[in-house]
Amino acid sequence: MACIAAMMLCQGCGNTSAKGKDISVIDSFFPNIEETWVGDVMAQADENGIHLNYLYDTDHNGTGYHPIYRFDTKDFCSYTDAGEIIPFGENIEDPDIAVGTGSFIKDKKGRYHCFYTGHNDYTETFDKDMDRECLMHAISKDNVSFKKVPKDNVYAPDGYSGYDFRDPQVLWMEEFGKYWMLVAAKRESDGKSAILKFATSDLSKGDWEFEGELYSSDLYFMECPDLFEENGWYYLLFSWNNVTYYRMAQSLDGEWIKPETDTFDGNGFYAAKTVEYEGNRYLVGFLDHKKRNSDIFEYTWAGSVMPYKLETLSDHTLGVTMPDQFRNFFYDRDVKETEYEKVTTALDLGMLPGKLLFEGKVTFNDTDAKAGFGLGDYKVLLDPGENEIIYDGYKNTQKFLFEAGKTYDIQVIVEDEIVVLYLNGERALSNRIYSAVDSNWQIYIDGNAEFSAIKIHAIE
Repeated sequence: MACIAAMMLCQGCGNTSAKGKDISVIDSFFPNIEETWVGDVMAQADENGIHLNYLYDTDHNGTGYHPIYRFDTKDFCSYTDAGEIIPFGENIEDPDIAVGTGSFIKDKKGRYHCFYTGHNDYTETFDKDMDRECLMHAISKDNVSFKKVPKDNVYAPDGYSGYDFRDPQVLWMEEFGKYWMLVAAKRESDGKSAILKFATSDLSKGDWEFEGELYSSDLYFMECPDLFEENGWYYLLFSWNNVTYYRMAQSLDGEWIKPETDTFDGNGFYAAKTVEYEGNRYLVGFLDHKKRNSDIFEYTWAGSVMPYKLETLSDHTLGVTMPDQFRNFFYDRDVKETEYEKVTTALDLGMLPGKLLFEGKVTFNDTDAKAGFGLGDYKVLLDPGENEIIYDGYKNTQKFLFEAGKTYDIQVIVEDEIVVLYLNGERALSNRIYSAVDSNWQIYIDGNAEFSAIKIHAIE
């Protein structure tokens, strides 16, 4: 796995965290701790960097599961493992015997707050009325030691299911002078999914006021909602069934527009939300793993951190691209470099390095052509005929509208079995390709297409 090798490079021996325990440094673009997985990421940034709080998952969870752990980073290339931040409940009747997604925020007084989902799978066995899910609150002075505040628990309002009521995202809304909390919910009347809005002026009071629905849909249950404003447009993100979606509007009262391409990546990138850091906004989720490290299986929940730099395109829609820090990582090191001015036919490139950056341009002179990369037993292809980026193993796709004769920028990052293709600062496709490790790779061309201005930066 990507981080298994990285853990062997631990640089933090002898360092201790604020809780007094040893900490380790993981040198990886896409970290997870050995034999465990990163679930939903709850990113929060301050003067100390980006704090990637996440649901800690294993392939053998017990009665209690998904405590919140944390990675800290300043560059998306090296991460400090801060360990457990918020544990799950101790007793089977605790509302958070399992922990679900939430959010972290620093208030105006400098205190840190976590609002998260309390989940209990055993509520139907108790001799009392108890919702399966509720929203819970924990508070900290140092962003390390959090104390739960049970009296602040929030339950589903009348008309909404207590079975599906989760994923609080808390935001400071300057124009209203209030904090908003967005919550994934389900109507009891018609089963529609809704993103609910609660508001308060003080996070410490626990006096959230329900203000109705921000958005509803009968297409998906909208998990992990997020909201931000950019250049007069509001963007609402949510996730379902291994895909992250978004909507856009010029007013918080709607109409919420579904863009032609309303996703960022394929069906292995999930639960992504945004964080602003040093003038850029990033979209951070996770790339799923597959059981038994097998390419033929579908993705299963949880995996490794997957960060993107979020871009606002000329038509006000959103796109994603490679974080600048990845390029700097290779440019600032003494690595093996290979260049090709132009490639018009398939080209074998030898053994695939464990860590590489491919940069170049691709042009399709007609839309019947295909081009991409052979990686082990499978290919990642740009297919203008289908207007898609495609991984042809356990099929994974992302929409992209190609034009004949147009040249597109392309980058590929490889780290062990993780392969991410970025196209034109607009879309990406991330995959795990286990058979690619220690295998040969090639530039693949079928038809009238060409790559140009190629630079390959490799760490063996």
